[in-house]
Amino acid sequence: MKKFISFSNRTITRFSLYYQLLLKPYEKEFISSKEIADQLGFTPEIIRKDLALLGQLGVPKKGYKVSILLEKISNVLGINKNWNVVIIGCGKLGSALMKYPGFKKHKFSIIAGFDISKKVVNKKINGIKIYHLNNLKNFAKKHKIDIAVITVPQEEAQTTINYVISCGIKGILNFTPAVVNPPYRSNVKILKIDLTIEFLRLACILNTLKKYDHTKK
Repeated sequence: MKKFISFSNRTITRFSLYYQLLLKPYEKEFISSKEIADQLGFTPEIIRKDLALLGQLGVPKKGYKVSILLEKISNVLGINKNWNVVIIGCGKLGSALMKYPGFKKHKFSIIAGFDISKKVVNKKINGIKIYHLNNLKNFAKKHKIDIAVITVPQEEAQTTINYVISCGIKGILNFTPAVVNPPYRSNVKILKIDLTIEFLRLACILNTLKKYDHTKK
């Protein structure tokens, strides 16, 4: 029986960065932990510890074979398969996500948008049709939807996500400020993307750097 390995959120984030780095054109067949560390700002020790979770991949005095490493990380991240995505809420943010070309490169296909506004329902954005939200359940029965991206107003987030879950969708990316948890003991996963938090984090880092620079003078 194959052993199941659970990765921490930080490890998954680093694997995503390794994946993006390895996708870039690389002249050599092998890459070392130091080369990865220098480009991403981690220590070689952290890189080696992470990659050891994938098996014995390192070759002494050579490093890691790029093609094998990319395949292993792709398997961990689930990018060895296609993922069907729908956008719920096709306003400015939802529309921008539907127009972004980078998702397909990583096998995330936005197959439809859903909204309740007559202004956008039955229209297309970037060739992707927008349906009324009431049609989501029937659409989900005909198409395997892996991920729903929620970009509705904050006050509509809870009821919208509850409806999405009732349609059998297991992966939800919540772009609203609302904190919404999945039903107890469900196998639904909700990830929250809050740009305000990222601004606050960056402001805190910059503020700390300013204080540090001031003490050096």
